[in-house]
This record gives sequence, structure tokens and C-alpha cells, in this order.
Amino acid sequence: MASTQFTVRGEAARRTPPQQATVRLTIASEDDQPGVAHDAVARSLEQVVATITALHDPEAGPVTWFSQAQLRTWSNRPWHPEGERLPPVHHASVPLQVRFIDFVALGQWISGVIDVPCVAVDGVDWALAEQDEKSLEAEVRADAVRDALARAQGYADALALGAVRPIHLADAGMLDGQGRDGHQPMAFAARAAMPSDSPDFSFVPEDIVVRAVVDGRFATD
Repeated sequence: MASTQFTVRGEAARRTPPQQATVRLTIASEDDQPGVAHDAVARSLEQVVATITALHDPEAGPVTWFSQAQLRTWSNRPWHPEGERLPPVHHASVPLQVRFIDFVALGQWISGVIDVPCVAVDGVDWALAEQDEKSLEAEVRADAVRDALARAQGYADALALGAVRPIHLADAGMLDGQGRDGHQPMAFAARAAMPSDSPDFSFVPEDIVVRAVVDGRFATD
């Protein structure tokens, strides 16, 4: 009997709580007088960095890493709705990123830093520690391979063809040279709430979902 081939897709996913959160914030100001915006941002930056360095410990946290870009200044002349060019407006801005491993400390810090003039919190990115992320992704890929094998074997069993063996295995969409199918291997989200009886932000991060999709071609002997 000629060999029968099966082309299948294997999928797997696991959920796990995030281990770290990176806060993105911007300190920015504008004014019609040169230097005023720069000085306002510089003062707020000094205050914010002081709160970060007081919490910074690369191993124990609660802040394990932070990044501060260069303070930028520029000016522009906006247009009046009637078409007239208005006097220059002077701007200053600096972005920062701060990584926390203690989410209670994260909420307390944000509750304080949002009261600093010129500060805006742009968002929070939730993640696993790098090594744990790689290990979990490897485990999920293995689960996806086993799922593909089980699917192919299920088809073979339905036809009473015996055991299947792998011929080709590839990331989703690459088995026939078409490239990736847009699958996103990791997706995560979180929500934040301000309880009415607490002055601090309370972060309740949703689990990180690690997904893997593989395409496989199997055959019976």
C-alpha cells in the first residue's frame, strides 16, 4: 500500500502570571518663553529620578532597571485657525522607562509620581523574566509538536493506517514556503484600578499567554 501523508497544524498555549512590569512615562512641558519649559522638565526629572534611584536594586528590586533618554528641546510656530502664524511655542520632553518586580511598590510609586508636574504615564508593559520566558516558550513549542503528532495520528487511526512518522515540521505558515501567517507567539494585558478606599494604584495583571503554532507533515509506512 502506498504511503499516505497528512498535513496538520499543532497548537498549544499556557498561562502564567507576569514577573515584571516596565512603566513608560514622559516628562514634558511647553511655554511661550525660551527656557521655561526646559527648566520645568529638568526640575521634575530630577525629582522623578530621585524616587527611582531610591528603589533601584538590580537584583532585589523593587526597581531592577531604568532608562532615561536625553532631554530634548524644540520650538514651533503654530497656525491660527484664520491662517495667521502665531508666536513660537517652546517645548521640552524626556522619556523614561522603569522596570519593577514588586507590583505593590509599582502602584505606590505611580501614585506618587503622577503628582509631579509635567509627568504623564504612557503605559505599563508586563513580561516574564527573560530566561523563564525562553524556557516556557520552548515547552509550549514542544506541546504544539505533540498536538500536531496527535492530530496526524488521529487521522491515520480513523483510516486504520497504523503509526505515523514525521516528514516535515515548521513554524506556522512556513511548511510550504509561504512565510509566517501573522501568528503572535505571546500576548498579554493587564488592568489597573484605583480602589475608592486607597490612595495608591492597584495593579491586577492578567496572566501572560504564551502560544505556539507549528505545521507538520506526517506519513504512514
